[in-house]
Amino acid sequence: MNDSPGGQALQPLPTDDLRLLVDSQAEIVELISTNASVEETMEALARQCDRTWPAMRTAVVVSQDHGDDSVITRESLEGALVRGLDEVSGATERWRDSETDLEPIHLRFGVTEKGKSVADGMHPQSDVASATAVPIARSDGSILGSIVLMSPDEGPLEVAELALLQRYARLARLSLEQHLNELYLQRLIAEERQWVAGVLHDDPIQAMTAVSLRVQRLARSAGPELAEMVAELQSSVGEAVDRMRRLLIDLHPPTLDDEGLVSAIDLYLTEVLEVLDVRCVLEAEIEDEPAMETASLAYRLITEALWNVAKHAGASHVSVHIDARGGAVDAVVIDDGVGFDVARARRRRAGHMGISACRELADRASGSWIVESEPAGGTTVRIHLPGAAAVLPS
Repeated sequence: MNDSPGGQALQPLPTDDLRLLVDSQAEIVELISTNASVEETMEALARQCDRTWPAMRTAVVVSQDHGDDSVITRESLEGALVRGLDEVSGATERWRDSETDLEPIHLRFGVTEKGKSVADGMHPQSDVASATAVPIARSDGSILGSIVLMSPDEGPLEVAELALLQRYARLARLSLEQHLNELYLQRLIAEERQWVAGVLHDDPIQAMTAVSLRVQRLARSAGPELAEMVAELQSSVGEAVDRMRRLLIDLHPPTLDDEGLVSAIDLYLTEVLEVLDVRCVLEAEIEDEPAMETASLAYRLITEALWNVAKHAGASHVSVHIDARGGAVDAVVIDDGVGFDVARARRRRAGHMGISACRELADRASGSWIVESEPAGGTTVRIHLPGAAAVLPS
């Protein structure tokens, strides 16, 4: 860095290994293409910036849905780094107030306390004289966050350095936009399942329930010659109503919207597992309810694990633990059933989604679905969904 203005001719980048720059971008592109989590991708970005500018400190600031910011750095921030980042965060508000001016921001913090030792409570490289921030911005001008370089020097970045930092910001935008698009898709799917469940509850189930009541009245007045036929009809109608109610519970039970994820899972355990004489234990730690799209997907994945217990495990006991905080959901489903060979079961089966499909759904949401099992050893399913907390919704 030096005091030269940002408009001067390109200067060599601060590295003597061009391959490092190529590999660094390739790593980020690979993470994006494999739908890695936002946190993992941003950590890789911070790591690559630190390799490119080893004398500086990097912070990737990602906006969150509750209005705060998530800061991802190589190491914990303290001392002047915190003060510098606070000043940059304040200055970047002008990006949000502007429809066109998304130029990089360079701030000077004045004289730093160089020479402070670790014994004085400061990191030896924690003093900063300036910071440069570039926006992580969508094409419509909305701000998803920023990448901030904090330096012990006061001068601005060279033109080539600034161009590279902006390139990193574009890669960050691709990752964040991909996550936003997945969240939007989850929301559409959740709304569609909610709508279908509502129609099923308000029309076919109500209509079939009315038919069931009429058949009951018919049974009371039918003669002996029709009694057997009416009894069969009544049984068929009852089974149809039960199947539709089960479908309603599978799709999107009303309790999911009215009472939350835990109540919906409790209903599923009661309606599906307990009728099979499986002893169920449900534990939950809920700091706040996840967004609808995350709750719907979590419900779908947890109940799929429970459906597999009901159909295949031959279990006498199943436990479910749900942890929801910061928009994310973690769940563990454990049964004492017969277990199975996970490697051989990674294929779709008729009647339910299967391990591969569940893993794909979780992966697309930047989450995970992990199955641990062996023959005669029971099964454990671990589910993680980061939810909408990572980035500001569109």
